[in-house]
Amino acid sequence: MGAPPLNVKKAKSSFPEEPDEDELPIQCEGPTIPGPLSVNIPQPRQHRPSKQWYVRGPPAPTQPLNSSLPRGVSPVIQNLVCTIQVGCPLNVAEVALKARNAEYNPRSFRACIMRLKEPKATALIFGTGKVVITGTKELKHCEEASRKFVRILNKIGYPTAKLQNHTIQNVVATCDMKFGIALPLLDNAPGVMVEYDSGVFPGAIMRTTNPKTCFLVFSSGKVVLTGLKDINLVQAGFEKAYEIVSGYKKEPMSDAAWNYIWVLK
Repeated sequence: MGAPPLNVKKAKSSFPEEPDEDELPIQCEGPTIPGPLSVNIPQPRQHRPSKQWYVRGPPAPTQPLNSSLPRGVSPVIQNLVCTIQVGCPLNVAEVALKARNAEYNPRSFRACIMRLKEPKATALIFGTGKVVITGTKELKHCEEASRKFVRILNKIGYPTAKLQNHTIQNVVATCDMKFGIALPLLDNAPGVMVEYDSGVFPGAIMRTTNPKTCFLVFSSGKVVLTGLKDINLVQAGFEKAYEIVSGYKKEPMSDAAWNYIWVLK
């Protein structure tokens, strides 16, 4: 007789039973196609551009439509110098003691030097009530700085001070002509007065009468304008300078000239 069958009980697992692979539904990302079987079609992965960081620089200078300067040659104002009157005498030593960012040294200079951060400007305050403001690059910033300096004087004990006779005294601007200039030949330019001595100053000093201004011309093509009292004449001044210096462009040296310089060395 054979042995009786053993009653073996299957131990229950604490984990849920996994279904068969045939019973699992097909699940994918994408739109569902209607029909007896719902199958999702995977979509291609979209490319996301990486983040790029850019440094924002100063805005490019605009050029008037009626300008005779070539494209890319634009003057840039670097400094405006203006004067105002406050209408009352000032004690500059007291102003230097009561105001912030002010200094006064009568041994070196008889005016009180006061500075602003916004807009960035510097004022020379004299005891007669005259104030010279420099350091701004736009006319609106120059006028704003003038009002702020007068307001500071009102707060430190001069309530009668007020803004009077705001006048532009000097405009300094620069421009790159985009070509080299032969300074020794610039003495022959007609209609202008040119001073050039390489042993004293590396640039040529050129003066024009219409408009009445002074230019500092360098061999690299950089030109500095100074002496104007009207911002609207800056463009016309550089147009006149470009018309003059364009006839004295520095020609590239030939191979024979370079060989001659090499032999001299």
